[in-house]
Amino acid sequence: MHPKKIMGKMIGATLGLALTGSLFIANPSAYAATGTAVLTSAEAQDIIAHGKQLIGKVEYHFGVNDASKLWFDCSSFTKYLYAQEGIRLRWGARLQYADGIKISRSELRPGDLVFFSTPATVKYSSTYDKIGHVGIYIGNDQVLQNISPLYDVRISSIKSGWWNTHYVAAARVVAPASSTPAPSTGNSASSNDSASSNISASSNDSASSNNSTAVSKTGTVVKSVAFLDSPSLKGNRYRYLKTGETFTIVKKVNPWWYQIKDKNGKAGYVTTMTKYVRV
Repeated sequence: MHPKKIMGKMIGATLGLALTGSLFIANPSAYAATGTAVLTSAEAQDIIAHGKQLIGKVEYHFGVNDASKLWFDCSSFTKYLYAQEGIRLRWGARLQYADGIKISRSELRPGDLVFFSTPATVKYSSTYDKIGHVGIYIGNDQVLQNISPLYDVRISSIKSGWWNTHYVAAARVVAPASSTPAPSTGNSASSNDSASSNISASSNDSASSNNSTAVSKTGTVVKSVAFLDSPSLKGNRYRYLKTGETFTIVKKVNPWWYQIKDKNGKAGYVTTMTKYVRV
């Protein structure tokens, strides 16, 4: 399979399991922001500059919004960055879309929010329901986004490839005149967890021991890769294994995950993607 197709499938699986910032509410228009102060160009550039500084520092954690540790998911990351400019966003990709000024793709300018579908949401017909991920447009067809435990914060092109295919909508950020509490029903990360669980086994959120294969080999890290506590894109990351670092494979859990022991004997899991590891 062509490397770009492999990457596209991996991104799809990652998003289906990890990018679940969109929170489910029955009537999004009922909770729209009341403000009309549009984000200024200077504010946008400050947000983008701050976001770029956080590349390599932020850790993606499913359903987490912890500024003290810089642990975020996709929408809590955007929420955090805009808060640095005194602009309050609600937590949830769909909520952030509902609160913004809807714009066309041709109208995009730095600081706008860009929304994407995931394998769990692409099936829906409405724009609101189709949204499953959010990033910040930084210009030149590029988006700054917090993707998953494997990728964390990255800058991605939306001109072609996976992100272009899964582009859904865009919105311009407004500063609400008064805060509006999010609805209590369904407004939690767990509501997206249920949506993600509908993804086919190819996403491999969790592994079945019946599919595992015992092996005893030494692996080498080709490109820095996340070392997780479970065979799941929602797993917590112990650390990054560095390029050139070796590890012992305990078993191949399934086609997507190895159970390993690192050089210190710590047990955990890494992806089987040959872009990151070589066995």
